[in-house]
Amino acid sequence: MISKLKKLQCKRYFLFCVVVPFLFSCTKLDNYDEPNATVKGRLVDANTNTPFVGGAYIELIETTWDPGSGQKVIPINLAIKPFGYGMESTNGCFLNTRIFDATYNITPIGAFFPANTISGKQVSGEVDLGDIKVTPVLYIDNFTVTPIGDLKVKITYTINRPSTGTSTPKVQLSTCAISDNPYMGVNSAVTPISKDWSKTPDANIIGIEQVEELSVRKGGIYYVNVTATAYDDNVNTMKYANVTEIVKITVN
Repeated sequence: MISKLKKLQCKRYFLFCVVVPFLFSCTKLDNYDEPNATVKGRLVDANTNTPFVGGAYIELIETTWDPGSGQKVIPINLAIKPFGYGMESTNGCFLNTRIFDATYNITPIGAFFPANTISGKQVSGEVDLGDIKVTPVLYIDNFTVTPIGDLKVKITYTINRPSTGTSTPKVQLSTCAISDNPYMGVNSAVTPISKDWSKTPDANIIGIEQVEELSVRKGGIYYVNVTATAYDDNVNTMKYANVTEIVKITVN
């Protein structure tokens, strides 16, 4: 009985001595430094020289990655929240403090005409890209919000095109959104109103004032904005959505 017990203990000891070192030999430690470079900047409307209004992001693609490694390069996207999101303007700015030191191609992507790529940008320490100028696909001008009595809100706006651009995407949709919270669209108590412009010639849309009325509750605080969407058949069937800032109103 004792002999069998000793044999069992010897087998367990043998397995421990052989298997554990093998497992450790197959483990590759991550000895890379943590990412600590910073990339920052701002998107600016090329026509008005003001912060870009709308959703966008900055795409970073590393160019120093070894193509022979067989691993795919994953883009790094630096988001830019829409102007006025949560009633706190981001002023078109972007910032990321956790970027690996490397060389990148940097491209702004959003509701504007294709922007130039910043090629071969060395990122190390803090890199300030400054103001990157972009041209919005659409403008939403003369945006006003006016209470009508104590149960309605009147919204007026005009869709326009920039003075320059490489193409003229077709206006598809405009939406007046109203919410009882500053984050727009999250648990909104009011249904937005949309206009489908897909079958309407742009000549009957551009530069023409649009008027909408939305019903609201008496004595409430509301947040309102307008979105205009264009669709480009010639540029990768891309959709562009330009927005206004968010306006806060009180209905007494």
